[in-house]
Amino acid sequence: MSSSAIDDFELRGHTTVRSSDGTFLRVQTPTGAPARMLDPIRGQIGQQLEARAVQRMRPHPGRERIAVLCPTIGWESVHTALTGLDIQDFDDGGTPVAAHGLLVLVAATPAERSLMDALPDSGTAVLRCYREGEILFVDPLALAPGDPSGSQVLRRRLAASVAADELDVWFGTARPADGTLEGLPALATQFLGARIRSMIAAWQYDTNELAALRRNLWRLDTRTLCSSQHPVLGFAEPAESPGRRR
Repeated sequence: MSSSAIDDFELRGHTTVRSSDGTFLRVQTPTGAPARMLDPIRGQIGQQLEARAVQRMRPHPGRERIAVLCPTIGWESVHTALTGLDIQDFDDGGTPVAAHGLLVLVAATPAERSLMDALPDSGTAVLRCYREGEILFVDPLALAPGDPSGSQVLRRRLAASVAADELDVWFGTARPADGTLEGLPALATQFLGARIRSMIAAWQYDTNELAALRRNLWRLDTRTLCSSQHPVLGFAEPAESPGRRR
């Protein structure tokens, strides 16, 4: 990690320091002290600022670990966006999935978007993304029961579509090209990676943006690079019909 840059200047007879994160500190120094006396003080301040920066970079407890279900080939921008995070292997078999703080899921087909819908019930967050032709989507971040699931996002989109029947049939059509990001503009795939990384940061540091990320579907047109957000709210699933009594 690089050392925090320190800018110092005089303000109304006091030495003032600005750290690299924009914090201003007033340093008490003897009146008329020679400039060389400030060097040890700068060193001490630099150490304190460095320690503070390290503390600021630590995610909230329980939000350090990230698991990934993403093809290695064809989704390199997603893997690049996760560089530097505590990435762990995801095992939906013997290892309890709740051991992972957040799962990044790349769904190659509409059927795969609902595979991990139950994870938020056990305390594991889910961040889901996918491709539909030349459009990239990132679902609302699901953190807890009540957040929109993958299947609910699909149903909300069908309910809002003016061509619901056509969209429903299209969802069931096999589209091998959607399994990767191949053929899309590099800048568009970088936008996708940046979106995913910013959502992870909002979750890890519990920022004010987190609430909006839990209720907005993000859409990117990879040709125009225009992005938009669409509200999607979770809903209580209807109880299963017990069937007709004989």
